[in-house]
Amino acid sequence: MTELFGKSPKMWVNELCAQQGALIHWQTLARRDAFESTCTVSYTDGDVVAKGQGQRKILAEQNAAADILFSGMEFTKPKIYALNQNKRVPNVASLFSNGTVPVRFTNGNGNNNMNEPGSDTDADKRDDNEALGTNPVGALQEAFAKMSVHPEYKELEKDGPDHEPYFTIQCSVGQLHETARRSTKKQAKAIAAHRALKKLKANQFNLTLFETNESNADDVTDENGTEDSIESLIGNLNLNGSLANSSCTLKSEFTSRFGEKFQFLEDNDILTSGAYTDKKYEILLDSICRQSGIILTVYEPFKWEERDHYVVLKMKYPFENYSPYFSVVEGKGEDKCEAIQKCALEALSLLYTKFIAV
Repeated sequence: MTELFGKSPKMWVNELCAQQGALIHWQTLARRDAFESTCTVSYTDGDVVAKGQGQRKILAEQNAAADILFSGMEFTKPKIYALNQNKRVPNVASLFSNGTVPVRFTNGNGNNNMNEPGSDTDADKRDDNEALGTNPVGALQEAFAKMSVHPEYKELEKDGPDHEPYFTIQCSVGQLHETARRSTKKQAKAIAAHRALKKLKANQFNLTLFETNESNADDVTDENGTEDSIESLIGNLNLNGSLANSSCTLKSEFTSRFGEKFQFLEDNDILTSGAYTDKKYEILLDSICRQSGIILTVYEPFKWEERDHYVVLKMKYPFENYSPYFSVVEGKGEDKCEAIQKCALEALSLLYTKFIAV
């Protein structure tokens, strides 16, 4: 029985299905000359099935697990290696030692710092820390109270060792999403609320994040050219919530909002191998994930078998009642720059397949 980084294929399938929120069913039958095992993994948008045979029951199950892991669930050894190592990139710009190629893979907020979502400068960090001495959660709640709109908070992830955990909390108001990662849920919630409040006050959000009334969409300043109050600003917005939960509605809404951004895939307008210094894919992925609330986690690049460079990222979906909870994609290239662009392209292709393509 071949192990993958200290675990059997069946252990990996069970573990990954639990993390992805997928249902798994095993059925093993004794045939005339061998055992035959069938493994079925059920996601929101369908099932994947694989079979395996072996002289013993355990071998049949492991063969079925290996088949569904690599074929049905579309994992690879480099992907599993990255997940097993769990070495996240604290700042994706550090992927390039010469610093000449800007990298903007983000945590879903448009900021680069994966350890502290939403904070990519010292000034931002100081501002976040100062917010802990106030009550941003109450302030955000009060700002929307007149509209009977309630900000929602969701724990997206818990990571780190058991003795020193970190929590990623998402604050959502309509289709505006802000996240924060801190050592306590209370601090993460407060900073996520602070960032949402700050973006609203400064009018630094993209109005396409909301369903807007066209007549009022540009009405964000008063007669003197000064910034409107939060109450006045949000009064011009129709907050219809985040993307819907059902698969059909989710595809419809995702296509409506982002369909044009994926036109290059339909037109087969893909960069040639020598043009990966162009950062179009990473910027596009950043934009779509920021607006949809998808959280990106990038793992430390590595060389596989001393040949190609690999970059692996995880996309965690914010859509309730949808599985898998996350997808893992990889990119490989002759250098890190090519690998990260191919990884971004692979992520875009996966989003297109899941949420747009019929």
